[in-house]
Amino acid sequence: MTDTPLTFEGRQEAMSAGKMLSTLGIEFDAVHTSLLKRSTNTVNLVLQEMDLEWLPVHKDWRLNERNYGALVGANKKQCVEEFGKDQVKRWRRSWDEPPPPMSKSSPYYPYRDRRYEILGIKESDIPLCESLKDVTKRTSAFWDEVIVPQLKNHKRLLIVGHENNLRSLIKRLDNVANEDIIHVELPRAIPLVYHLDPVTLKPLPTPGSADYLNGRYLCTPAELKNIAERDFKQVYDVNSPLGKGLGPANVGPNGKVDFVAVHGVQPVDLQHLQHHHHHQSAPKALHTTPL
Repeated sequence: MTDTPLTFEGRQEAMSAGKMLSTLGIEFDAVHTSLLKRSTNTVNLVLQEMDLEWLPVHKDWRLNERNYGALVGANKKQCVEEFGKDQVKRWRRSWDEPPPPMSKSSPYYPYRDRRYEILGIKESDIPLCESLKDVTKRTSAFWDEVIVPQLKNHKRLLIVGHENNLRSLIKRLDNVANEDIIHVELPRAIPLVYHLDPVTLKPLPTPGSADYLNGRYLCTPAELKNIAERDFKQVYDVNSPLGKGLGPANVGPNGKVDFVAVHGVQPVDLQHLQHHHHHQSAPKALHTTPL
């Protein structure tokens, strides 16, 4: 897959997210992110704004963006023009419909990147394409092996990821139905806050929660609607100038990242995610920006 760094606009969005978390008094004990530049760039900028640059940052390939197979390297709007809006939306958001597989001879084949071999990742673990269901397998393993033990140890965690790996975590966490996940919006650079039960680590109902979710975004419904409409035009509206000439199919508009903050039972949230109650169990904040 491509490894696009943040653009100027993406950097501004990451800094804004960091300021938002800092203003709300949210703190973390550790950070988890992918191996991709745009997510690690985002982590650095968020932590700078929060004056938390000393926090441990853990990188895991299982938080990488989904592999869009043969579509990697193609502009999103070009894909819409070639395959149609409905098909591209199903490839991007549906539960179990993967795009066509990538050839191992493709210049975008992930295992050509030496970081995977150096980190001891097996080539057999690298998929040639993925549906959201496929992504969920690896993110679920990551959640169970890495995140759950830390949450049970009352750690407050920030997870910075990409649209589809965050979507897979949210789907499992909130038990979103297969037919509904396609409708879940993950706006860029807007933290999604959950409160989790300290024992079961299941989301607790949150006032003002987003559609289909128990978590809520740190923005107004009107702001969320405007962001969702902008993101839709950047991908699906072939008549809109937004998004034309932008990055490959697996890189969101302007190479921005989806931001998921997972606090064990902490400030911005996923776990008890007690929205602003630092003394409670570690909450988690899930935030995403389409990559």
